[in-house]
Amino acid sequence: SGTDTGRLACKDVNLQNVPKGEARAIFLPDEGCRFIGVDLSQAEARVVAYLSGDVAFMKVFEEGGDVHMRNAANIFHVREEDVTPKQRTLGKRLVHAGNYGISHVKFAKLTGLSQTESKVALNTYYATYPKVKIWHLEVEHMLRKTRVLETPMGRRRAFFDRWGPDMFRKAYAHVPQSTVGDYMNVGLTRLFYALPKEARILLQIHDAVVINVENEYLERNRDELHSLIREAVEFEIEVGGRMVKIPADIKEGGSWDEVS
Repeated sequence: SGTDTGRLACKDVNLQNVPKGEARAIFLPDEGCRFIGVDLSQAEARVVAYLSGDVAFMKVFEEGGDVHMRNAANIFHVREEDVTPKQRTLGKRLVHAGNYGISHVKFAKLTGLSQTESKVALNTYYATYPKVKIWHLEVEHMLRKTRVLETPMGRRRAFFDRWGPDMFRKAYAHVPQSTVGDYMNVGLTRLFYALPKEARILLQIHDAVVINVENEYLERNRDELHSLIREAVEFEIEVGGRMVKIPADIKEGGSWDEVS
């Protein structure tokens, strides 16, 4: 478990670094079984939306659908049906960069944009969801007062880093990442005790879980099992004075790649 955020971590080998595609396709369920993948939907961004209290940002998640598409439509001021694949990808990256205070210089390197284009993109993001920037200022204010931040789930962390932008970026990321980490840990525990003997948790990486399920049981009890999984990993917590439930996406497949 990570001491900073409480997330479970693996190393030697770090399976998080196994790329999607052919590399994950070689990981197969046991004979006579299938994988079920459970992935918390846009968990960190959802927490940031409610921490900031930005109405437009919260609305993106409350309305559901393709969150990245909806974000891109908001950011680029176009209809959802007119969002291009490039805009959707950029909108997805902008959420992470904007929420965690990544500089326009670094964002340009990550995306291949010019520095001017990168600055315009980030400014557009903050203009679209202005309370995200206000939330950053609130985080900095708390650091000035106590150097301690507390998450909605009660995890506290003191920041002893050198005062400046690098520490601020760590602080912006800490609360949403730690909240989602603890949310997943609680859900994982509930899931462990709820699953029948025909299904077992095989892997957990950040916001995703892979379950190995016997085919025969799955065919007879698919709907019941999916409901059981949702009941275990989806529950309400209070974030920014509002009750929030992080929904889970569930996939079935014959390899890790198919459910990730």
